[in-house]
Amino acid sequence: MKIGGTAAFHTYGATTYRQGTDALNSQAALTVSLDARNQTEYGLLRSFAALTVARSSGSDDNSGSQPRRGQWFTGNGGYNNLQTGFNTVAFVQLGGLTFGRLNTVALVGNPLLLHTTLGGSGGPVNQISYTQSFGGGVSATLAVEDAAELRNGVSGSGANGTVDAIPNNIPDVVLSLDAAQSWGTFKLAGVYHNVAPAGRLTTANSEIGYALVSQVKVNLPMLSAGSAINVFGAYDKGASGRTLGATATDTIGDNTSMGIGDVNTGLVDAVQTPTDLKLATHWALGGTLNYQATKEVNTYVGGAYGKQDVPGANTGATTDFTYYTVGLGAIWSPVAGFTVNPEVAYRKLEKPAGTTNVGTSDNVYKRSDDQYIVRLRVARSF
Repeated sequence: MKIGGTAAFHTYGATTYRQGTDALNSQAALTVSLDARNQTEYGLLRSFAALTVARSSGSDDNSGSQPRRGQWFTGNGGYNNLQTGFNTVAFVQLGGLTFGRLNTVALVGNPLLLHTTLGGSGGPVNQISYTQSFGGGVSATLAVEDAAELRNGVSGSGANGTVDAIPNNIPDVVLSLDAAQSWGTFKLAGVYHNVAPAGRLTTANSEIGYALVSQVKVNLPMLSAGSAINVFGAYDKGASGRTLGATATDTIGDNTSMGIGDVNTGLVDAVQTPTDLKLATHWALGGTLNYQATKEVNTYVGGAYGKQDVPGANTGATTDFTYYTVGLGAIWSPVAGFTVNPEVAYRKLEKPAGTTNVGTSDNVYKRSDDQYIVRLRVARSF
């Protein structure tokens, strides 16, 4: 059995913040992992478990949605108070079969810009999956995934007046084709996602949503060993967690709300009316170029674009949005297992022109807002 882990300190400051939130955020985190592997007549038998415990301050970690999702816990729920967070990854693998909680099979995103910009398609979920290798670095994976952590609800009210509910937990079905070659890697995945209304409808009980995601990594040995470019794209209809599920924002409100600074909007899978259920669509595009300047220094620059289109003149006017982000940074590794990672980033969230500001007199939500962010992460893996 191999025992490992990471101790990390992460802090950043942002230029835009709401009333009652901190402009300076900090976090100390510890991850401990156990990895046991044995060869059997059925293939590799592996059990893996990792527990992350973090102590954090600032609104990005403990937004109004995070305690509801069981990710962060506070004494009184205030945005700018200290919080404690837990996260678990645990799975059992036998040959091509995997059972447990690990990254979704359809995971894509910016691998070096996860902390301050658009990450991409969600993260760990409970799942059962089977991977078939075809040789030559090519494989296919079929998974049934518990989508509870990637559902963003149905907005609107049905016959019973329910609003912003997450009504069911029918699992997602994911099929992914992956290739790992000397030139780099490739992923193409499709997701079936059931969307059901929050309240009873007279004409529809549910709709079939879906998502298509892809990512390509191309090694750039002509620049230097270790240099590469990563590009990803994602589109969904009714499955926002598969395209914008890992968006890092200064989140506001309930479990379907998000925002930056004084912009308040909603991330939803569908809009419900008394007689119909209309699916929202989402786009995400992004990429990162990393240049391994020296053996100890890796530099990178990247960005992403995200968009939500919600059907309906009234609903769309308040929840449609576009999201832009760009960042650059460096990772210094003077000794094995130790990294210092400074980064600067810019991000902007805006709703359509003509959107009316809403909110109380001391906290008016705007149509658009942006942030400049300076971040530092120091970590030691063991």
